Amino acid sequence: MKRIRGILFAAALPVVFAACGTQEPPVPAGSAAPPAQTQAAEQPAHRETARAISLGLVPQALQADYSAPVLDTELGELLGRMIALRDDGAAGEWARLCENSTGRAVDRAGGAVYLMCAAQTLGDLRMNALYDCYFTEGNAPWDHETAECPILPPGEVSIPGPNGTDYTGDAYAGAMLFSFNRCSRLSHKPLMEFSGQWDFRSGAPFTREEAILAAVRLYDSFEDEPEYITLEAAAARSTIGRECIDQAPALPELKGGALPLWRGVGFDSKAESDFWPGHYTRDYYPEEFRFAAEQGFDFFRMMVSFTALQFPDYPQDRGLVNERELEELDKVIAFALENGVHVQISAFAMPGRAALSGFGNGENYNDGEFYPTGEEWEAFTAYWEMLAKRYRDIPAPYLSFELCSEWHPGDEGRLEDFSARMDEVTAAIRAVSPDRLLMAGFDGDLAAAECMAQKGVAISYHCYEPRAFTYVDLDTVEQYGGVPAWPEIGGELWTAQRIYEQGIQPFQEVAQRYGVGFMVGEWGLCNNAYYEACHPEETAVMAFYSEMAQMFAREKIPWNHFDLAGRNSFMWSGAISGFGRRGSRAVSGAYEYDTHVFEYKADRALLEAVLENAPGG
Repeated sequence: MKRIRGILFAAALPVVFAACGTQEPPVPAGSAAPPAQTQAAEQPAHRETARAISLGLVPQALQADYSAPVLDTELGELLGRMIALRDDGAAGEWARLCENSTGRAVDRAGGAVYLMCAAQTLGDLRMNALYDCYFTEGNAPWDHETAECPILPPGEVSIPGPNGTDYTGDAYAGAMLFSFNRCSRLSHKPLMEFSGQWDFRSGAPFTREEAILAAVRLYDSFEDEPEYITLEAAAARSTIGRECIDQAPALPELKGGALPLWRGVGFDSKAESDFWPGHYTRDYYPEEFRFAAEQGFDFFRMMVSFTALQFPDYPQDRGLVNERELEELDKVIAFALENGVHVQISAFAMPGRAALSGFGNGENYNDGEFYPTGEEWEAFTAYWEMLAKRYRDIPAPYLSFELCSEWHPGDEGRLEDFSARMDEVTAAIRAVSPDRLLMAGFDGDLAAAECMAQKGVAISYHCYEPRAFTYVDLDTVEQYGGVPAWPEIGGELWTAQRIYEQGIQPFQEVAQRYGVGFMVGEWGLCNNAYYEACHPEETAVMAFYSEMAQMFAREKIPWNHFDLAGRNSFMWSGAISGFGRRGSRAVSGAYEYDTHVFEYKADRALLEAVLENAPGG
């Protein structure tokens, strides 16, 4: 089965990547050319509908009266065209599934079944997101077990989901789950959307426009065909052109342990070995990089689980990586070179480890059961050596490596082994790129920080004090009788200066003692934004962020906010805005190119409060 989609970066930023020497992939063999279309009698209201027409997915008969219910025969043809365009060998199977169509109108529950069966026909039934949604009492999927649908008999279905959220159960309920947990990798929109009242409207007619949007989103939801290559081959196959490097704007040199006063944001799309719940897909979105650069962020921290470089098949041979994943990193670096941004590749987990989804991240590496084996350390070193070689031509001001994130070997008596293993890692990188800035991130364990500083590795401190304010969950709410405010928390008065003295300064002093660089590599709010009860007031958030930015400026500390896009961040690229705080002022925006509109919402007031008070603001 041909899992092919357009490379998002190439589609969005053709000028940047043409200048930087990256190559667009050739048109895959066997892909059908879009059939010619005559002028539609009625212009569609939605840009994605126009894209579907341009791809040749929409029969002429459906290019009018877009609010009319779609018939099962029409939906079968629409999805049949999509299937043929992706894999013409599957068209016959789809035609057989649709043999019992009679020309009756399809409701939304039935439309979800068609979409699930179309994905099954193409051999990829995975959900690629966990959409925040709630069924209303009268709209529960089990009310539609007997819904009429000519292509799916009653029974069970198994649908793979992100991070162990697989679904096995009633086929009709599974189809509905699939319909809003499978998203386009272009528009970031689910195949089928809820109303503003979180109502799926199962029994409502499935309109022509809804059907067309679902079909093109499904078309745009498939992964690239993976290309597995050895680490040795990956080391020699960077797609970043020499011209891109030579034409990059000048950035400050990294000398004498002094770091530029970076104002950074993180990108966590590949921090997992698979999808991370709450994120629409795991691709890097070029529009997010463009947005961040336009706001004035000049440091991008790319949080990467090395296992993610083996996506999607995860071969047992740790010496194999998917070249497509590395090409995405190439494009991030190419964008950064073009726009004067520093990129840091941060190792969130070793090969074979999951990072944030259960074990493999900081605190769990301390546990004896999960502490890396000798084989894992060897693979970890080999991956870093591969990255060092692949990017050996990228000057130090544009690229750095964070060797670990929140590993605490000193807390568990494993510092000696950790130190010896990190000697091997740093030696492998420095043999290739002796000037490359190396960093290690900690939110505790001063002994481990000192161990790394002794090796000439810069120190990054992850600052989340006071935890009662930055990490609010339901237990916090119960303990404090509500969401803690700022600056008084539990009867204690907090200031940014107190946070600096108690949390940041001890790690900064370690870096100064050994003459290495220092920054705050993570900070911000990580509240449980899925529960309204955990949302702090926007006024408290604004005050906290403003004070922290002023403190960083006063102490001349470069920093990186945990991430750019997400529930407690500056930007949200999904269909629903939710900044995890009461009273937030979300402003809608969009980037337009070709037949696609990338929509987002941003808390510009919070952005201004941070950046205007930050170093260099």
